[in-house]
Parts: sequence; C-alpha cells; structure tokens
Amino acid sequence: MRMRISWLLIVLGLCLGVALAQEKTAKTAAKDAGKAPVSAAKKMPPMDMTAKQSPEMAKLTKMFVGNWVADEKFEAMPEMGPEAVAGTGKGSEVIKAGPAGNSLIADFKSTSTMGPFSGHGVIWWDAKAGVYRSLWCDSEGPGGCDATATGKWEGNDLVFTANAEMPGPEPRKKMKLKMRQVYSEVKPASFTFYIDSSINGGAMKRMITIKYKK
Repeated sequence: MRMRISWLLIVLGLCLGVALAQEKTAKTAAKDAGKAPVSAAKKMPPMDMTAKQSPEMAKLTKMFVGNWVADEKFEAMPEMGPEAVAGTGKGSEVIKAGPAGNSLIADFKSTSTMGPFSGHGVIWWDAKAGVYRSLWCDSEGPGGCDATATGKWEGNDLVFTANAEMPGPEPRKKMKLKMRQVYSEVKPASFTFYIDSSINGGAMKRMITIKYKK
C-alpha cells in the first residue's frame, strides 16, 4: 500500500512539473510574440549602387550640357541627287547628362530650306575599347537609327567616324558613305559641329556645318 502511494505521488509530481513547464513556455511565447526578430530590428543600411561618372564623360558634360540655338548651313551635294542643294536652317538642341552622368542625351529640332527635321542622339564612353560611341536617330533615316560611330580627341577636336549606306539617285543602287563628324571650336557658350563625307570612295567633302550658341 505504501509503495502504491509513493508511485502515485511520483506520478503526480511529474505531471505537475510538466504542467508548470508548459505554462511557463506558453507565457514566454506569448511575451515574445510581440517582439520583432532581432534580424528584423537591425536593418542593414541601403546600398548606393550608382556608378561613378568617368573622367571622359565628365569632360563632355562640362562642355556640352545645356540648351543651344543652332544655325545650319548645307552644302550642295549633287552626288546625292537633285534634292541635296545648298541651304540654311535654324533650330535648337537640348543636351542632358544621362544616368549617373555616363552618357549625353541630345534632342535636336530644326526647320530649313529642306523642311522640318528632328533627331535624337546618345554619346557614351566605351572604356574597354578606349573610344567614345554615338548613336543617332532622326526623322530622315528610313531605318530609324544609324549604326554607332566611334570618336576620339584629335587635339582640341572631338572626331567621330562612321560608315553608312543610303539610297542613291539611281533606283535600286545604294551609296556607301565614309563620314567624319567633328565637334570643334568648343567654348563655354559656343561650339561648331560639321560633317565631311566621302561617297563611294571619293574625296571628302563638307556636307553640313552647324554653329551652336547658348
């Protein structure tokens, strides 16, 4: 009889211990439920992933960003057909720095003796190739945009070169152009841009000169 009572006391003690432990665990869980996890409370500061502006683009940004007034002068180019006559035009160009300052974005509009014209250009620095690159899209190009030109400094002039094809005056015959696009006489409030081209391997001739002023 005493042995049975002893076992009962032991069993009751174990059950009571388990119950007290469960109650303590429940209270602790309820208390901690209102607390934010330690990892959530200590948030990492946001990372700045913005790229640094390259020195090559910083130089162009200082020179060209702004609102410009443009005076155009077209040279007669009989090799390109009867429409390519001499003429003049007036326009404007807005040049802005692109994302992180690592590109220039230009929007150009003009009206000339050849009618209205609009264009959109982007210039950036290709560090791997060690050259500037440019892409040009305009209202006269049947393909929308021209292939990229490559540019380097030649003394104080920024010179881009490119090869292109365009419809010739003869039906179903394209002309091959080799072009030099030059930014020269660059000053704080003015610069000159001109394009020379060679058609089908001929001599380089001036196509257009644009004088820019702020």
